[in-house]
Amino acid sequence: MSDAVRNWLENDELFAEQLEVGHRFARRVAARLRSHGLQVKVTPKRWRRTLADRHAFADEHDLTVGARRPCRIDVKSRGLSFRDGDPATFPYPRAFVETERGWKRKRRRPLAIVLVSQPTDGVLVVPVSTAPTWKAVERYDEARGITDRFLTIRRDQLRTLTELAWWLQEREQ
Repeated sequence: MSDAVRNWLENDELFAEQLEVGHRFARRVAARLRSHGLQVKVTPKRWRRTLADRHAFADEHDLTVGARRPCRIDVKSRGLSFRDGDPATFPYPRAFVETERGWKRKRRRPLAIVLVSQPTDGVLVVPVSTAPTWKAVERYDEARGITDRFLTIRRDQLRTLTELAWWLQEREQ
């Protein structure tokens, strides 16, 4: 394990801060999905007791949506500005989905990943059905101070929260 990765993993203050921010945006997405008449449970915020415990959280998700056919939804908030429901306003040709390593560790993957703009509250959705088209790229993560491999999706493949809500409503029929 590189020193940068170890420093990130052992930085409990930064980890706690990012966990709280992520949970706050997950609650906002949950409220918006509820406004579409969907049943949504926010996964309780949990903290690792030791660094070695981090692997137990590999399969974590943010939301469980639906009563008849519950499914997992992940929420990723970022410091990027884009307008709600308008993929054309996403500032880059590709959007980060998840780290390659994190995605491979998930045994039960989410059915969608919701991207949230922290500055604007804009929301866009990554349909997991597009996974075969995702591209892995190596990038420096400024927040964590490490280089990692990230899975990315083309901007034109992003969808709106309304489209996700319609799809989830149909699953519940």
